[in-house]
Amino acid sequence: MGVLYARFYGKINVTQTNFYKAICGTNAPVQDYYLPSVADIPYGLRKFSIQSTSRAAIVDIAYQVESKRSPVVVRWNLKSNNKGHFVLAYGFSDYGNTILYAEPSNGQRKSLSLSEMTENSHHKWTHSVYDCRK
Repeated sequence: MGVLYARFYGKINVTQTNFYKAICGTNAPVQDYYLPSVADIPYGLRKFSIQSTSRAAIVDIAYQVESKRSPVVVRWNLKSNNKGHFVLAYGFSDYGNTILYAEPSNGQRKSLSLSEMTENSHHKWTHSVYDCRK
């Protein structure tokens, strides 16, 4: 997820591997790119000179995306296996009722209603990383 954020800010040479190693150390084995916690994303972004704020809040997304033109990293808890999954929320449509987001693995752009983005039968929004800036 940090890779999508870094690329959004023009750091096009950031890969999943070097982002992981920036967090865990250059000698750390890459194990399915597991990050111990959502707090590791801001730490990794700082390694690439991008500052951010992290907290579990949904109310700031409209301000971040629309007013500051800054995407929001969203962490979902997957209900099927209780693991985390990150997406990058970057916009709104339908008068703010639909959130536009990108998948980290392939950059595929998708959308969900605000209520579905927050929680559905597959996931629940648990954390956000936002207010990133160069």
